[in-house]
Amino acid sequence: MKVNPITGKPQWVICNHLNDQIRQIENYQWEEVRGEDGKFKKQPKKEDDDAPDMLRYFMFSFFKVDVEYEKEAHNVINQRLQEEF
Repeated sequence: MKVNPITGKPQWVICNHLNDQIRQIENYQWEEVRGEDGKFKKQPKKEDDDAPDMLRYFMFSFFKVDVEYEKEAHNVINQRLQEEF
């Protein structure tokens, strides 16, 4: 991560030589599944997802957070991934 000089906020930077990781992030997919309550929900498709998983694990380990905050952060990250991909 590095700080954006315009916003002053951290941003992700992925080196362009990390071809496999970039491909996995660009191809990250969601699928709709029926939950136990009978309602459909979106969840990540568990296929070729090592790079997105690594990023999520990094976020949770980099920012030491409590359990409730971690759940909320997980929801926000998943929502943003759904919007972007």
